[in-house]
Amino acid sequence: MTFAPEPLPKGKSFTQRIRAWDTTTGKPWANLPLRLSSDNGCAEPAGFDSVRTRADGTYQRTLSAAEAPVPQCAWVPGVDQPTMPFPQTMITAINNHVRTERYAVTATPAAKTAESGTTVAVNGNVRPVQKGKVLQLHRLYADKTWRKVSTARMRDSGRYTLAATPPGKVTYSYRVYVPGDDRAVGTISKTFTIRGT
Repeated sequence: MTFAPEPLPKGKSFTQRIRAWDTTTGKPWANLPLRLSSDNGCAEPAGFDSVRTRADGTYQRTLSAAEAPVPQCAWVPGVDQPTMPFPQTMITAINNHVRTERYAVTATPAAKTAESGTTVAVNGNVRPVQKGKVLQLHRLYADKTWRKVSTARMRDSGRYTLAATPPGKVTYSYRVYVPGDDRAVGTISKTFTIRGT
């Protein structure tokens, strides 16, 4: 289940998109019955919408801004046990909500040049604060791909310190990656460089 746009601007409607596929074959699951609900309907008898996936295994609908603060859920129904209409039998289910925030991150190396093989502290700040969240330092490699080279946890102040170690006597490009989670959409810092000497 995904939502768009994210982060959702205040007062705006949004699209909920559900994709179903067969994990054995990897093929989309067409015409699959789904039940959709929100808020209390995800945990107790409170009504649901019955829909089916399209030929490509997806279903989507537009939800109003009033639905943004509450969780949305979808499940593939099974056969309920006799005399037990609740809890409903679910073959598989998902529960999520649209995010209204994006992480913001700053990144500043303690030095712009360093002897190759030595460690340079990269300090910064993240908002909103999520104490203990793992952040990643990426370095741009010669094949033009970004790869993780170190990790650190966000402190309760929102501050962090990552370790950059330029391995050779050239200029390296780095960035800090804050993964998205249930609270906010992920983000990447501005690129910065450290020259190995």
